[in-house]
Amino acid sequence: LPESWRRLGAEAAGCTDFWVSTGGTVSPLHYDGTHTFLAQVKGRKRMLLWPAEAIGAFSPYPLGHPLYRRSRVDIQVPEWATEEEHLAEQRRQFPAFFAQAADEAEEALLGPGDAVFFPAFWFHHTESLDLSFSVGFRYFSVRAA
Repeated sequence: LPESWRRLGAEAAGCTDFWVSTGGTVSPLHYDGTHTFLAQVKGRKRMLLWPAEAIGAFSPYPLGHPLYRRSRVDIQVPEWATEEEHLAEQRRQFPAFFAQAADEAEEALLGPGDAVFFPAFWFHHTESLDLSFSVGFRYFSVRAA
């Protein structure tokens, strides 16, 4: 574990991920059980992030489900629907999301050399805007400051 991470409160290293994706690739709404730094190496990414306090509004799949940690809310408009139709259907199915969380997203636009940190249990949606290389550093447990 790098000393600079220890000074920030990290206590145990997690894993390192290398993400390669083409433009238009989406990682749908989900949360991670670890704290994460995501560094953009090449290309651009757009992320929408919501704090952990809003977790209930996302109607996450339950423990044991194959899509555990993912949201049932789909903010990506499918090709076969108009934005208006999709939004209306999502509002009908997930009123808590639209009442409590939809407008609370923080947006991060990442380019080469940029990095973003997001704590464990923050829901996020990620979209590659073009050919993209990213490195994610995950770690567990943070001491109280």
